[in-house]
Amino acid sequence: MCCLPWEETEDFIRSGHHDPSEFKSDSLRTIWISEKEGIKAVIGKPKGETKTQVVSYLFLKERGWNLEKAKKWFREHEQKTTHEHLYCLTPILEKIVDKPLRIRGIALMAGMSRNLNVYMDEELERFASKLIGSPVYLEHVSALSAVGKVVDAKWDSKAKTLFYEAEIYDDETQEKIRKGLIQHVSVAADYERIDNLDGKVPHGLNNAELSLVAVPGVPQTNVQIMEKIAQEPTLNDSTNSLESEIDEIKKALKMLVKRVEVLERGRVEEAKRRQLTGRAVIALEAVENHPPVDLSKIPLRDVMKHLS
Repeated sequence: MCCLPWEETEDFIRSGHHDPSEFKSDSLRTIWISEKEGIKAVIGKPKGETKTQVVSYLFLKERGWNLEKAKKWFREHEQKTTHEHLYCLTPILEKIVDKPLRIRGIALMAGMSRNLNVYMDEELERFASKLIGSPVYLEHVSALSAVGKVVDAKWDSKAKTLFYEAEIYDDETQEKIRKGLIQHVSVAADYERIDNLDGKVPHGLNNAELSLVAVPGVPQTNVQIMEKIAQEPTLNDSTNSLESEIDEIKKALKMLVKRVEVLERGRVEEAKRRQLTGRAVIALEAVENHPPVDLSKIPLRDVMKHLS
């Protein structure tokens, strides 16, 4: 594909990249690379291909971008080969959905992994902030097929655990997570130096990525779908709920009254029978014309005890 020269308009700077006419027109769309920094990307599927690629990058001038600064970012971040993996900041997506799936879980734990990497507490604590904003891949494969990004990461010193939160944009990957087909993650990163002791101890971790994997290096890693936080009930909701509960109590009281009336009738009949046989003294409350029970005098705790 031929490359077009860089362009500069009143609002943004556009990188020189591919000719949009060589892409499927219905696949072209603009996504945010970094809303905070003011970087967008035009992406699409080349004609005759199924994978999405970047057509060009857009740098918003209102965020302080100029041609020199944009070209420097392009050289440093568009695509580069690192020590252990291909790293790309741009979340180039196979398929994009309107609503991302939020997931969270354990990314790393202090100690030795299955591949004999030894992660120190202080190293993971420094690394946590570097994981935020990194892309999410499948099985560490192809920087041009990211399916999401890490939106938060925190180090828990008591649990000696690095936790993550991520957004998954690819609909097929979302479905696999919902079905439980993807249950683990794996972190890849560059390092400034490594000490070889009983295992490999990396220092200065950087250029992070998170991958959804079948077999993790750290078996405790996991993927959990974040539940939607329930909204605080409104005053109307609370009132309706209270009225519903009152109605239920009224129904229960009516049933209790009927039970009491049945018992009272039984006691009266029994008292009459015993009176005729001369074997019992009629209690005052067992007379036939005794006034009905006043439920307002019954303590609520006794009512609730019967209801339970």
